[in-house]
Amino acid sequence: MRASRLLLAAALATALCGEAAAQSKTRKPKPPDRKIVSEVFACLKPGLPADWKKAWVVMTETKNRDGEREFDLKYFYAVAADDNTGLPMDASCSDEEVGKRIYGLNQNLSSFEQRQWVVAKLFFGKDGKFELKYDYTR
Repeated sequence: MRASRLLLAAALATALCGEAAAQSKTRKPKPPDRKIVSEVFACLKPGLPADWKKAWVVMTETKNRDGEREFDLKYFYAVAADDNTGLPMDASCSDEEVGKRIYGLNQNLSSFEQRQWVVAKLFFGKDGKFELKYDYTR
């Protein structure tokens, strides 16, 4: 399994988010951009076996200092719907491509505080459904 680091600078974060830090914390996030989610799935699809049931990407912050955030990316799939551990896999796209797309989903989060997640998990089901979960625990 490949575990890689991705460095995102404050300038990139600002460009991708496009919203002021002072926005209301009470607004609900918009649904994730389906086009971006589809692009991420396209990076996983070539590595999935025929009997896969779900796949996911875990993007974990490893450093957040002076406006720079660094992330590790890991990719998994499972052949049983109740398997939450999964098996490691590689993506056909670079970690930089996948990471920028997932980080780009921040544009749907309504406040600066919501965009300060520590872990983002993007899940895909064989039925075409997807789910994006954020963890803020440091």
